[in-house]
Amino acid sequence: MIVLEYKCKGKPNQYKAIDQAIRTTQFIRNKAIRYWMDAPRELKIDKFALNKYSTTLRNQFPFVADLNSMAVQSAAERGWTAISRFYDNCKKKISGKKGYPQFQKDCRSVEYKTSGWSLHPTKRQITFTDKNGAPPTPRARGAGGGNLKLLGKWDIHTYNVKDIKREGSSGRRKARKVYARKHLKVSRQRNEHAKITARNVCTSNDVVAYEDLSVRNLVKNHCLAKSISDASWYLFRQWIEYFAAKFDKLAIPVAPHYTSQKCSNCGVIVKKSLSTRTHICNCGCELHRDTNAAINILNLGKQARDGQSRSNANGLETSTLLGETLVEQVSRTKLESQCLQT
Repeated sequence: MIVLEYKCKGKPNQYKAIDQAIRTTQFIRNKAIRYWMDAPRELKIDKFALNKYSTTLRNQFPFVADLNSMAVQSAAERGWTAISRFYDNCKKKISGKKGYPQFQKDCRSVEYKTSGWSLHPTKRQITFTDKNGAPPTPRARGAGGGNLKLLGKWDIHTYNVKDIKREGSSGRRKARKVYARKHLKVSRQRNEHAKITARNVCTSNDVVAYEDLSVRNLVKNHCLAKSISDASWYLFRQWIEYFAAKFDKLAIPVAPHYTSQKCSNCGVIVKKSLSTRTHICNCGCELHRDTNAAINILNLGKQARDGQSRSNANGLETSTLLGETLVEQVSRTKLESQCLQT
């Protein structure tokens, strides 16, 4: 999800209202986890049960009812996220701690979805319309909520959920704020590098083939985790898919098996360790290891593209690539149709 990210500027009473909304979010999340803990075994607690429980909390506590209903549901969903993560870790039999849900003591955000707020067309003001929103300022008493001024660039894109962070006064909060800024700077640099590189790749090529890697499993290797994270492999793939759909290009994920071991010239498997950076085959092919792998990936991508074109020509149903969104599938279908017509 791509959203806009801003800093908010308001008055002290508006900050207090936001702080109250954040505390209410923490309260709802913790109550949802406690409800799951205390529920009898025969009672199935899932995401829908917690959403229903959030409605009960609105009826029991007036300060919960003051918060927007969708923000209340989002807070309950945070509790379910922690619970479902624990269930998944148990099913997968992950070694070590399974991540048993813990009560949150230092919540820093509240999530509004499609209601409870409105963004000014200039994207320089945001108005909260629920009872728990920032109280109205003298200039906005008729608006039914509080207006907050938005600071920042208007073209900042991120995949984070839109949230409002509260200010801290203690030394620990100040230190954490400085630390968070450094992490935010690094994450933005990674995102910007991945976005620019992916855009250049998609605008300069009609077909982009890439390995369908499981980044989550790769980062389990402690020797490679930092390098993989610094390179933002998963983020780069997301931007590739985004720009491919935007510019009507074809993005094809291919299986990563033996792309480095297979000779791109004759197809023979040449075993080599990770430290061996040169591919040398008996057929006379001598390439850099990554260049050889890139050729193999491109060949696999072309085979997948040609196979889809033949299937479409025979009147078969269009297949969906792994990890492909609906927009990308439509874009790919349009591109293939144009190729068949020519």
